[in-house]
Amino acid sequence: MFIRNDLLQMNTLKYACLNRPMLVAAGLALALVACSSSVPDEFSTSVDSILEGRTATVKGVCSLDSVAKKEAVEGRYRAKAGGEAIFSGWAWDKVRNAPSNYVAVRLTNALTGLPTYSYTSTRAARADVAAVIQAPPDSKVAFELGAKKLPAQAGLYRVELLQVWANEIAICNVPAMLVLE
Repeated sequence: MFIRNDLLQMNTLKYACLNRPMLVAAGLALALVACSSSVPDEFSTSVDSILEGRTATVKGVCSLDSVAKKEAVEGRYRAKAGGEAIFSGWAWDKVRNAPSNYVAVRLTNALTGLPTYSYTSTRAARADVAAVIQAPPDSKVAFELGAKKLPAQAGLYRVELLQVWANEIAICNVPAMLVLE
C-alpha cells in the first residue's frame, strides 16, 4: 500500500488546519499561511497527508485530456523530465454526485515501480462533461494541476488519477502512459 506515516511536518499542518479556533492569535496567522500554501507543485515520492489514512478503491470516472497542453498520441503523453507540465482533465464520482476535495496524479515509473504524487484542489465546471455523465451543468468536474517539476528520471510512467475524499481515495486508471524525455 502506498500510504506512509512519516510525514510529521504535514501532519502538524493538518492538525493546525483542523484546530484553527484553538490557536492563539499569533499562531493563527502562521497556520493560515501554512494551510493556504500546502498544495505541492512538484511531484514527490512521499505521500502527503491529503492521501494518508484513506481507503483506496479502484473506481471512479475520469479522463486525462492533456499533459503539457498536448493530447495523447498513440497511447502516450510526452513531456520533459524534470520540466513543468499542466495536467488537465476531469474526475467525478457518480455515486456521490459531487466533486472530490482534491484530485491527485500518481505517476509510477514502469521500470522501477516507484510512484510519485502531486495534487490539486483547483476544480472548475465543464458543461460538456457534465452532460455526458448526467451531472448538473455547473458541477465542478474539471481539474487542472500545474506541476512546476515533473520527475527527473526519463522513462515511461503509468498515470493514475486519485479522487481524494474524507475517508476514501477513488483510483482511476488512465489508459495512456506518460513518456518523460
